[in-house]
Amino acid sequence: MTVCRYLDTTTGHLPEGEATALRESTIEHIVADAYEYGWWVWVPPARVVDGDEREELRAEAPCLLNLIDYARAQGCDYLRLDADGAAIDGLPTFQW
Repeated sequence: MTVCRYLDTTTGHLPEGEATALRESTIEHIVADAYEYGWWVWVPPARVVDGDEREELRAEAPCLLNLIDYARAQGCDYLRLDADGAAIDGLPTFQW
């Protein structure tokens, strides 16, 4: 049996453009699934998204990449971005 850990936080950590790209599934190298109030995002091991892929992701969705890195540092396998989730101190938030 596998038990996974996830970080639950607000969709407000994403700027509107990144949220739109996530909703439209146009961000390469991201595995995500939408639900009624946000998204579940897979937090890959660092070695999976490195080098050129990491730089592409940083250019396309820097806030999402920061959230993935933060979740990975907390030992999480998934990131849940929820409209009612709590904000993480020290990370930017956006109104949209």
